[in-house]
Amino acid sequence: MEKVLFYDYNIVGHHWDYDYFTMMNMNGIEKVYYSIDLDDEKKYKLKKSKIEHIEGKRVSNNKFKRILDFLINIRKVKKYCKNNNISRIHFFTLDYMLIPISILFWGNKYKLTGTIHWIPKQNIKYKIIRHLISSTGFKIIVHGDYIKNSMESRLELKTNNINSTNYPIIENNKFKELSYNKLNEDITILYFGGTRYDKGIDILIEAIKNIDKKINLIIAGKEEYFSKEYICEKISKNKNINCILDMKYISDEEMDKYYKISDVVVLPYRKIFGGQSGILTEAINYEKVLIAPDIAQLGETVKSNDIGILYQCENVIDLNEKINFVIDNYEEIRSRYIENQRNYKKIATFKNLSSDYMNLIIKE
Repeated sequence: MEKVLFYDYNIVGHHWDYDYFTMMNMNGIEKVYYSIDLDDEKKYKLKKSKIEHIEGKRVSNNKFKRILDFLINIRKVKKYCKNNNISRIHFFTLDYMLIPISILFWGNKYKLTGTIHWIPKQNIKYKIIRHLISSTGFKIIVHGDYIKNSMESRLELKTNNINSTNYPIIENNKFKELSYNKLNEDITILYFGGTRYDKGIDILIEAIKNIDKKINLIIAGKEEYFSKEYICEKISKNKNINCILDMKYISDEEMDKYYKISDVVVLPYRKIFGGQSGILTEAINYEKVLIAPDIAQLGETVKSNDIGILYQCENVIDLNEKINFVIDNYEEIRSRYIENQRNYKKIATFKNLSSDYMNLIIKE
């Protein structure tokens, strides 16, 4: 049985579930998982699933130190693969690793594959990808045809080495039996995730700060670029907004609660956001009315599957109009999209994703 090493330096948020369920559903191979900071529960899951685990070095957030940390980790990966006769390596989060991979695998005969979650922007990354494809047969998996087509256009080549698959819906049955009371009879809007600049919480706040309808607003996620003080200052004057702020790391159980008591999930992302969204898949999983920007793969996923309402990205006025429209017509809108969301869940599964991974990694 062939052995494959899977590498991921980032297990925050959806990354762990993505990695674990993808590997667990891949049959017919032996699996080694190289990662960092796994707690005892995650290590137990790997052991129970007969997935070997190797602890790596934590990667710095500093962009210069990060490359050095990647080089140290990849050297360790190469040494392990050499000692254990492993020729296939898959990088679950390739986005920031292209430069160190190109340094250490230049001219090597390893069979390399990787997952890119964001459309690369720098020309140097396309040069590296082009060289890796031509010299080693490097294969890439992306989540959506928009990303695939955009990359092929920038690479100026049509290739079978870039493969598209759906981002999976992560169904968490752990809290399935738990139920919660709604906050009140007013519509509850959820913003979930860290307050990074590219995720645009300020755009959502500008869109609703003068709203004349009573709403509940839940902001749950790590305090990052935009502070709690900034958010409070912007919306505290509007008595129509009942705001719940939980700006920290959100546990799985807390996440389950926030989605269950919400009616609408808004993704106010900026144009610089070039990937797929785990928040989008959670909104579908919990069957919530989704309001999303008309950008890149995110907008294409919503539009092509008809699973939510699109607004013009970064347009505060348009977002305000869409939110008001949803509040005024909530039941009609929810019934309009819920069946399409359920149909999307049937195809965006880990079983299908793992099958695509097997074809990518093992198929010659």
